[in-house]
Amino acid sequence: MQLKNEISNQELRAYYRVKSESEASGLTFIEQLTKEAELECEAYEVPFFFRLDETEQKIEFKKGSCKMWSCRACGARNAKKWIARVIDGCNKLPAKAWYFATITAHRYWRGERSLENLRNNWQKLKQRMEYLTAKQGEKHFYVRVWEAHKDGSFHMHLITNAPVDTRWLKDNAAQCGLGYQAKIDEAVNAGQVAGYISKYMLKSIPNATHYPKGARRIEVSHTWVKWHEKDTEWKVVYKFEAAKHLADNYKKHGWSVFDLAIRNQEKRRKEIGYE
Repeated sequence: MQLKNEISNQELRAYYRVKSESEASGLTFIEQLTKEAELECEAYEVPFFFRLDETEQKIEFKKGSCKMWSCRACGARNAKKWIARVIDGCNKLPAKAWYFATITAHRYWRGERSLENLRNNWQKLKQRMEYLTAKQGEKHFYVRVWEAHKDGSFHMHLITNAPVDTRWLKDNAAQCGLGYQAKIDEAVNAGQVAGYISKYMLKSIPNATHYPKGARRIEVSHTWVKWHEKDTEWKVVYKFEAAKHLADNYKKHGWSVFDLAIRNQEKRRKEIGYE
């Protein structure tokens, strides 16, 4: 199913509005993620990247990222990359329809144990969904996102092409050892998919400490489209000191040097006495 891409900002804002008292209140989840992703990674030991324009004789630097979900900026960047991959899959994979599904853990499994319950019993439910999908002549595709709550409990959110309804999902989830509270709705357009994923990715970032070590924030089926992102325009320099030396060297040769990222990092290091 090729999801419709035509969706206005007004429609998207109405579909998924941030329910928050933070300064970002009033932004859609995608807008809030974009704002977070524009921040600079707060880690100190990360690479710097630079690109040269020989014709204009200018060099531009940007700071790399720690790529940790617990980092406000990097968590948002990770989320944006995943959203792009999810939408790419929804538009390229041979599915008749896409659905949003929410599955809860068993009521006796609360806190971090809820994630154990969901992960241990998901395979049983997935096999049933695969069986129904195969009956309509398709492979089963899915994206799985965890929603971590403040008390440490988790819900599982899916984008799937399994042709099931809410009653089927409730009954079969319970039979597989999961919670009875479940629901599923059809996805209409790419904007909804982006909003759906960004909502739970955004909520997972401040609750990153609730995730057990090694737990992935988002997972896709092995049948999902691969995502190859390679940027050859930017070159890497691994140490801050080396990046600063490179910038100073080009300044001496009269080049235009855009090194705000380096200067910001130097300022922060001095403020905390970082060696």
